[in-house]
Amino acid sequence: MAISDIEGLLKELYSGEVPEAFTMGTSFTSRALQAEKIKANTRAVVFNLETAPGGDFKGISFDDGAYPKGNQMTTKKGTVSSIGVTLGFNVTQLVEFATKNNKLAIAPVLEKQVAKSMGTFKLWLECLLNAPNNDGILEILPSNSSGAIYNINPAGTSGAPFGGYLLIPGGRYDIYDAATLLTKRSGGPYMIDPDGGLNNKPGDATPQVTFSTGAITGYVANDRVVAQDLVSASINPIGYHLRSDTSGTWQAINRTKIYAQSQTLDAAAATLDATLVRTLLHGILKFSGDEGSTGELTPYMAYEQYRNYQNAAQDISQIILGGVSGGSAVNKNFDLMMGEGRIEGRKILIGNHCDPTKAFWIDFSQFRWIETKALDFEKNEAGGYFFRPVSTTLGTPLASKSWYLTYMCNFAAVDVTRQGVIENLALP
Repeated sequence: MAISDIEGLLKELYSGEVPEAFTMGTSFTSRALQAEKIKANTRAVVFNLETAPGGDFKGISFDDGAYPKGNQMTTKKGTVSSIGVTLGFNVTQLVEFATKNNKLAIAPVLEKQVAKSMGTFKLWLECLLNAPNNDGILEILPSNSSGAIYNINPAGTSGAPFGGYLLIPGGRYDIYDAATLLTKRSGGPYMIDPDGGLNNKPGDATPQVTFSTGAITGYVANDRVVAQDLVSASINPIGYHLRSDTSGTWQAINRTKIYAQSQTLDAAAATLDATLVRTLLHGILKFSGDEGSTGELTPYMAYEQYRNYQNAAQDISQIILGGVSGGSAVNKNFDLMMGEGRIEGRKILIGNHCDPTKAFWIDFSQFRWIETKALDFEKNEAGGYFFRPVSTTLGTPLASKSWYLTYMCNFAAVDVTRQGVIENLALP
């Protein structure tokens, strides 16, 4: 008798572990959420900038000469409004019953999903906060491969550098035209296939996304993937605050004004190194006139630029310890960047959702969260956080449970002139 003869009697064995096999990482959101919160109503919150110090300076003859007329400081008002966002979950009662007992299932699905709800919300927030602008655009679809499979530009591509890292498997998105963001493709929202529908391994030259909801109706090359119901009205990302672009507005202030601009440096396709970092930091010092003005800045970058900075450190490959051996100095190999990554003593904040062609220098003390409704589970009026969906045809409850995380907020900056970004960096 062979083992194949009794396979029907053997039990399936499982490890009991369910690892997350998709891209996570919320380093920027975790740090940004520590910023001060400002409670707000539905009206915009006002931020004031002093744009000129006031005063009228001139020479004077104190032998009956005229004093200057004098003037006062000049201020400019900027405004930021809250935006409502929500993340919903649903588990059927059959799934709940079948997985409730750990003798019947590896993990109780309902409890596991509830426990990781906040982490999933932060992942969505991480994608929004790293987007290039607050128009809701998270990716570009340059071409259709076949059917519901669409190509994505590889990481580092000019104008579309993320390589799909702002998208989430199983997420639903709106698709809009590239020219105006006014034409919403019908048939949506379009769901990325949760079964491997986001194919974008690091270094992949041909990343792709597959929509389980089918091919995009009316698709045109370079259509935009937009966060659902957030077109032209998304949460302000870091790329909205710190950028070289002088068109449009920043918090309702014309970006052509110097006080609405961060310090920027065009790397012109160079790799990140100490020279570029010094150039940006000295620009901030030059503008502020305060030698301590860069003291609170945190370097924030993607792994690509962190790797570039590590590579730049290889110029120092040995340290001479002193002494001689056979007439030669005694050297010892030394890897400068194998420990905790730091630049000028500052710990580098690394994010896998960060624009891989940029390196930001952020003063988190200059940011505020505008909150009309704090981040939390939506409460059921009958008690608890679960809601029972109702059939739209019968009007009776459905055999499932839904729950929602909600947040009405925005990410605002008090001042960006003493912060900066190095743009157009080359990938390793």
